[in-house]
Amino acid sequence: MSFSLAYAWWLMPLAIVLSVFLSWLLYKNNPLQFANKWLNYLLLSARALLLFFILFLLLGPLFSWKQSITHKPLLLLAVDNSKSMVLSKDSAEIKTKLFQNLIDFKENLKDKFQVKEILFDSKIKETDSLSFLGKSSQMSSVFEEASEYFANEANGAIVLISDGIVNKGINPIYARQELKIPVFTVACGDTSTFKDLWIHQARYNELVFEGNKFQLAASIQAEDLLGKSVIAQVLQDGKVVFQKNYQINEKQALIPFSCELEAGKEGIHQYTIQLNRIQGERTYVNNQIQFALQVLKSKQKIVLVYQSPHPDISAIKQILESNKNLQIEITSLAEHKLESIKQADLYILHQVPGIRAEGLGLIKDLNEAGIPQLYILGAQSGILYLSQADLGLQIDGYRTGLNEAKAWKNDQFSLFIEDKEMQMISKFPPLGAAFGNYRIPNGAEVLLYQQIGYVKTNYPLWFFNRQQLVKRGFICGEGIWRWRLAEFQQNNSTTLVNQLLSKTVQVLAGKDDKSRFKVKPIKRIFDESESVVFEASYFNEAFEPDNSKELKLELKNASGKKYTYSFSKTELAYQLDAGLFDAGNYTFEAKFEGTSNEIKKGSFTIQSLQVESSNTKADFGLLRNLATDSKGEFFYLKDFNSIADKLKVSDFAKPLLIEQENNKELISFYWIFYLLLALMSLEWFIRKWNGFI
Repeated sequence: MSFSLAYAWWLMPLAIVLSVFLSWLLYKNNPLQFANKWLNYLLLSARALLLFFILFLLLGPLFSWKQSITHKPLLLLAVDNSKSMVLSKDSAEIKTKLFQNLIDFKENLKDKFQVKEILFDSKIKETDSLSFLGKSSQMSSVFEEASEYFANEANGAIVLISDGIVNKGINPIYARQELKIPVFTVACGDTSTFKDLWIHQARYNELVFEGNKFQLAASIQAEDLLGKSVIAQVLQDGKVVFQKNYQINEKQALIPFSCELEAGKEGIHQYTIQLNRIQGERTYVNNQIQFALQVLKSKQKIVLVYQSPHPDISAIKQILESNKNLQIEITSLAEHKLESIKQADLYILHQVPGIRAEGLGLIKDLNEAGIPQLYILGAQSGILYLSQADLGLQIDGYRTGLNEAKAWKNDQFSLFIEDKEMQMISKFPPLGAAFGNYRIPNGAEVLLYQQIGYVKTNYPLWFFNRQQLVKRGFICGEGIWRWRLAEFQQNNSTTLVNQLLSKTVQVLAGKDDKSRFKVKPIKRIFDESESVVFEASYFNEAFEPDNSKELKLELKNASGKKYTYSFSKTELAYQLDAGLFDAGNYTFEAKFEGTSNEIKKGSFTIQSLQVESSNTKADFGLLRNLATDSKGEFFYLKDFNSIADKLKVSDFAKPLLIEQENNKELISFYWIFYLLLALMSLEWFIRKWNGFI
C-alpha cells in the first residue's frame, strides 16, 4: 500500500503547527478552567486533532494498493432450441433428461468456469427457458455471439448441444474459424434412414408485377421410396394452378421441380406446394410448404441522368438492373429527353446540377411535376447552385476539392441497416464529399453521417428530405463503386451495398400516401420467426412532424381475436415492435388516443415456416467437424455428463490471476466521519459534564 497527497508534502507540518496553535489560542484565554489540568490538555488535544484532520483532508490524501483477482475462464453453453430437436425418436429423452442435465452440468463446473447459457434457433436468446419451438436453426449465430464474449481473450470453451440440422445463416464451420477456443459438441437426434418424402426448398420472387409470369422452383427429396410415384401440385389461394407427376428412381432421390405461373391480380396471394402422401412415410407434415407472394400493379421506372461518365454510373446500373421490379433508363444530361419525366417514378441525378449550372432547368421541371429525386454529389457538382434550386441542402463556405468522408450511422434511423452490417460499412473506403458546412432542414432523416479522419461530424452523408411534398434523397459523396469492391473483398458478395441503394430507391420511388397521418408495417409479408414492426408519422397543418399524441394500434387475426398496442415515440415519429405472431392474415387499425376522426387501416400476412419439419435427419458429421477443427471433442447425448469431468481436468482453460491497482481518497472512507464526530462529541461532553456549556 502507498500513500500520496494531492498537494505539496510540506503543507502537512504546517497543518500540524496551525492546528496546535489555534487550539492553544482558544484554551489559553478561556475563562473556563477545570480543576484537573489534564482535562484542559485533553480538550486542547481533541480540538487540535479535529482541526488537523480537517486540514489534512483538504490536502487530498490518497491511498493506493494492489489486489490480486482470480478470473475464471468462460464456458459458453449453447443449446439448440429449434423444433427439429424434438421430432426424432429420442425426443422424450431430450425433453425430460436434458433439462436436469443442464442444471447438474452448470452446478458441476461453476467453481472452475464462468458458465454462460444461451439458446439459439432463428436468433440468440439469453435465457434458460427451453421450449423447442424455434422455427429455424441458425447455428452460425452462436459463433457470432461467441466472438463478442471472447473478443479480448482466448481462455475458455464452447459446449454446443444440437442435432446438427442447419437451415438458416452461413455454414457454422466458416463462422467458427476466427475463434481460437475449442468447441465441445453434444449430438442429439437421429441419423437413421426412414421412408419420407418432403419439399426441401422453394425459390421465388416475393414481389411480382400484375400480368407478368414468374418462376417457381423447389427441390423434392425422397428417402427409401424407390419405385414410388409422386404427384406435385401448386395451389394459388386454394385453387390448383399446376400439377406434375414424377417417378422415384433412386433410394435417395433429389428431384428438381419448377413451373411458370401467372402473377394474378394486385394484392397478396397464398401459395401451397403439396405432394401426395405415400404409405409408410415417417411424417406427412413436410409434404407441403406454404408461402405468400405480393403482386404489384406495375413496374417502377427509374431514370438515371449523369453529368459525365463515372465508375459510379456502372455500379448503380448493375445494382438497379438486378431488381426485376424496376425499369431502368440511363442517359447523359446532354441527351436527356423531357418526355421521360411524365413516365418516371424516380430520377437519380449524378452530379447534377453541374458546376456551370447545367441541369437546373431539369430540376425545376421535376419539382413542378412532383417527381422524387435522388442526388449524388461529387467533384463535378454545382454545389453553389443547390440553395438556388431549393432542394433542402445548403453547403456554406464551399471550396473546390473533396473531403474523404467515411460513414457512421445515425442511431435514430433503423430502417435500413442492422448494427452488425453497420460495422462493415464503417470499414468501407471513404466517399469523396464536398468541403463546407452542411445545413439541412429540421425534418430531414439522416441515415449516415460523415466521419472526417477520426472525427465524427454531424454533416450528413446519406439522408432523406421532403419539401413541397416532393421526396428527395442525397448521397453527399462519390465513390459507391469503391464500397462494392470493398464488400466483395470482405464477403465475396455485394449484397449490403446493393440493398442499401435498392431500399433507398424503394423509399423514394414508392407510391406515397399524401395524407398527414401514415401507418404501415415495414413489410407486407413476414415469416413466423420475424417480429412485426410498424412505423407511423403524423404531420401538423404546417406539414411539420408531430408525435406529441399517444398512438394506439389494434390488430385482429382471421378468427377475430384482437391485440392492442401502444406506439413508442422516436425523435420525430412513432415505432412499434409487436413481436411474433402465428401464421395467417391480419388486419390493423391505428388511431390516436381520445380521437376517432383520424384512423388508418391495413393488413399484413405471416407466412408459415416449415423448414424444421422438412428435414429431421440429424447431421452428426457437422458436429464432429466443428469439434475436430477447433481441437474440441464430440459427444453423444448419453455421454453428456462426462464432458464436465473432462473440462474439470483440462489444461487449456486455466484461471487468470489479474493484479488490479486500486486508488481511494481518505475522505471516502466512512470511518473518517465517525472519527471527526467522536472528537467533536468528546469535547462537547466534557464541557457539558463540567457545567461549562
